[in-house]
Amino acid sequence: MQVLTMRIFSRIHQVKQSMSVTAFAFFAFRSPLRRLRRFLATRAISRARSTEERFTLIYEKNTWGSRESVSGIGSTLAFTESIRNLLPELLRRYEIGSIFDAPCGDFNWMRMVDLQGITYVGADIVSPLIKQLQSSYSTPSISFKNLDLTKGTFPKSDLVLNRDCLFHLSYTDILAVLRNFINSSSIYLLSTSHDNESDFENSDIRSGDFRSIDLFASPFNFPRDFLFAIPEPGDGIIPPRKLYLWNRAHVQVAHSNLERYISML
Repeated sequence: MQVLTMRIFSRIHQVKQSMSVTAFAFFAFRSPLRRLRRFLATRAISRARSTEERFTLIYEKNTWGSRESVSGIGSTLAFTESIRNLLPELLRRYEIGSIFDAPCGDFNWMRMVDLQGITYVGADIVSPLIKQLQSSYSTPSISFKNLDLTKGTFPKSDLVLNRDCLFHLSYTDILAVLRNFINSSSIYLLSTSHDNESDFENSDIRSGDFRSIDLFASPFNFPRDFLFAIPEPGDGIIPPRKLYLWNRAHVQVAHSNLERYISML
């Protein structure tokens, strides 16, 4: 707490030099409280005992900080323009009749996609969020379920949409997600991989944290002959990334690579 206090007052001193008296007064009262709330929320999340508890706290405290979407700014309409424009083309080209969207988040942008003629199942680990979605958006062809992707059973689907997920998961949990996809006999996987112009190396994390992820690099080594790509540009906060479409054979290769890597640790 002492370190946090020192950081707050250091920041106040820095901004004081460039602000008017009125603006500084507003900052002085607002910014430390906001930073303190964020610090306390982050500490609670870091102490969570399970992945479900961790993501539920992120949802309840809106840790990702978007006013439009509790799933974060990457799920706002502005940041999903590319996927909303290109996903219908993918659905037509590959004759997709069923989608398993996991994690579905708060359905903020997907509700804007034309899902006519498609059976849609959205799944998320956050139970209160799923209850809200079931109440607000369920139809005969759109449904939602509470599911931990690392433990639950995937419904057999033409397309498993796994957007902005794997970069929040540990290697062991990513392996479980890939295994569950394979076991479901689903046909296609559409998942996020970051652009890697800086040549970063993949690293392991605790599920619920974040790091950039390159699914074409070790230890995943997804085949590069993907079927479709949807670019999703960054903004300085969110790194640029793409959604890549792979078939079951592609996913089986990546699963084997990751399984072999983990077994050697």
